Amino acid sequence: MLLGSEGQTEVLADDLEGLLARIALGTFEDDGPLSSFLPFDDDGEEAQDLVDLASWLREQLGREDLEALVGVRGSYPDLQGWLDGWQASHVQAVREEAVFIRISELLSGYRPKESWQTANFRVVVVGEHYEAWHLRHGPQPFPEASALEALIREARTARATRIPGRGAWFAATVRLSHDGSVLVLGDFANEPDFQGDVPGTEQYDADLHLFPVTPGGCPGG
Repeated sequence: MLLGSEGQTEVLADDLEGLLARIALGTFEDDGPLSSFLPFDDDGEEAQDLVDLASWLREQLGREDLEALVGVRGSYPDLQGWLDGWQASHVQAVREEAVFIRISELLSGYRPKESWQTANFRVVVVGEHYEAWHLRHGPQPFPEASALEALIREARTARATRIPGRGAWFAATVRLSHDGSVLVLGDFANEPDFQGDVPGTEQYDADLHLFPVTPGGCPGG
């Protein structure tokens, strides 16, 4: 099963033998997420490794027709449909939370005119430290930043409480859509970026005390 970083899902084979046969025969597109299974050099050592893998696999399985193992013949639940449905319901539930509605009202003057556009704001919260700026031709100050702080802290605390062990984000993007819906997308993978003063370690310690992070809640943990 492929679970891609961009949301792709695909059943690659019915079993391990089928997957190994696909790898040995190189039955993957050369420009997609599965291209890593292909050799970088068709005439190099990696290509020969696939020939050796195919030979070994035929010997282990006692059959020559590896092509017969390639392909998905079983019937499987619609994982993609389930994921899409779960995401849609989750996003809708978040958009209906009172704090996000208040954020939308506060930032209503920035609502895009086109349905495909979004207005984006970067916020940083580390302990008592707070920054916010409008991402428009680079980070720009905006008059609603101070009033936004309490709402952002409320949304941040709610998320950290709802998902214990993950901790609270230090930086996030507030995304305002054409229809007025708001998402606060916490950035758990990168260090916060500051436009003003950099908070001391005691500010981080205070947050980690309030919102502990378990080993499984760390990126790559």
